Amino acid sequence: MCRKRCGISAGTEVLGRSAYFGIEANLVNYLTGRLGQSTVMAAKNVNTGYGIATLLPLVGALVADSYIGRFRSIIIASLLYILM
Repeated sequence: MCRKRCGISAGTEVLGRSAYFGIEANLVNYLTGRLGQSTVMAAKNVNTGYGIATLLPLVGALVADSYIGRFRSIIIASLLYILM
């Protein structure tokens, strides 16, 4: 049973990462084509977004562990996810 659950979890992670990096690559094309940004500016914007998306869970973990608490942070994050 654990092998099936681990496989589903690993598969979901692989698909999520593939979607994320696929969107990231297409975002540079969109920024340079439709929005008319230079390649340098588009790459800078995408890399800034990637850096923020990578570091934001660390900030969230610090706030959840230090101030909010584990269960309240799960409830708050779930409500924000539903509202967005």
